[in-house]
Amino acid sequence: MNKNEREVLCLCRLGTQKHLHLLSGTSSSSSGCAPSSVEYQRSVEEAHAMRTQLEKLEARLEAETKEREDLRVHLETERKTREDLQQHMKRELQDFMKNWHPPNN
Repeated sequence: MNKNEREVLCLCRLGTQKHLHLLSGTSSSSSGCAPSSVEYQRSVEEAHAMRTQLEKLEARLEAETKEREDLRVHLETERKTREDLQQHMKRELQDFMKNWHPPNN
């Protein structure tokens, strides 16, 4: 058992009153009974499953954060390109208007 597992005294399932006790050096229930090896093994397995789920969620968060940053960079590039094009069109129109001569009738 590693240090983190020893430090965990109690894991609670959401929506229930059931407490899963990992080796804590104290009794596992109000009646003072020590956890059975089956309860302990189940607790270890559930802790492992939670840890695995947390790792998956962290990886997903990292991937989504990277995707969001990539999108932000893409949108910023698009914005800059649009601004540059607008400036170019404005200069072209100004040049055209400067050089435009009405037809003589």
